[in-house]
Amino acid sequence: MPTTTARPGPEPEEVAELKARAKHLPRQLRQLTGLDAALDALARGLGDIPRAIFTGMDIPRLDPANAIAAIARFEKLIDEALVAIERPNDLDRVGRGLAGALGFAAERPANASELLAPLARSMKTYRARDHDGSDAKAARGALQILMCALLGDTPSAFRVTEGDPRAIMVLRTAAMADAICSRTACVQLSAPTHRGFWIDPRVLVARSKDAVRRRLLGSAPSGAGPSTSGAEIGTGARR
Repeated sequence: MPTTTARPGPEPEEVAELKARAKHLPRQLRQLTGLDAALDALARGLGDIPRAIFTGMDIPRLDPANAIAAIARFEKLIDEALVAIERPNDLDRVGRGLAGALGFAAERPANASELLAPLARSMKTYRARDHDGSDAKAARGALQILMCALLGDTPSAFRVTEGDPRAIMVLRTAAMADAICSRTACVQLSAPTHRGFWIDPRVLVARSKDAVRRRLLGSAPSGAGPSTSGAEIGTGARR
């Protein structure tokens, strides 16, 4: 029968050294992470290290310094999209580009074609390739699809697999692309307001009210079908 060897605990000198090093850390950080309690447990030879005690409210999420400014100019949208497509790991930037593209779904400047020229050159390879929805599951792919919609392309049909949790991303991308192609003003509830994909609840409520107002005024597509529900209802308080 296999045997296991008990792993010896740290020597008192090692614990003392760790404690000395930990003192250089901010006290609030040590308390938040439970570091002091863990080191005390080691010093007393306890087998169980106590969990860190904190609530989610202890961690600031809506720091003004992390606020994401909305894209207000069409030229800025093109610049941001070109950078975001080349840096797909910067999801905050990609998300800002998605929201910016939808923001110009209904109204674009008179010289939009001229401003879109650099984007058209960048998207040439992508536009020549047929897609079946797989690109729409990724953030950069979704942005590429929306940029192609701004360039006047008709989005291809998207296919999703039942039970695939990524289907919501594909449906959202399709709805946003349809809104851009039809020049329909929409409200994207899921656009983050702060880095880390956080949404200010006050902004979320305002967006929800705006979406309802648009429907009541008849500015949403008839029937309020997928073209609005996917683009407006995004995903929730945090994506």
